[in-house]
Amino acid sequence: MPQPIRRTHAAVRSYCDQLRELMDQLRADPLNESKSVALVAHIINNRSTALQLLDVLENQAMGSVC
Repeated sequence: MPQPIRRTHAAVRSYCDQLRELMDQLRADPLNESKSVALVAHIINNRSTALQLLDVLENQAMGSVC
């Protein structure tokens, strides 16, 4: 069974990978409206998820022993 921190890192990686892919697509064709809309939609639709993931990672980092 995966540990919670691994699931969190996997979720962050998935979010960021999709974000990078959308940015690359838009960079390749900056005048494409549908690609612009897809990027903005990804950011808006996932902002609460991104915030939750950030909170979890920050709390785990604060609780870890260096």
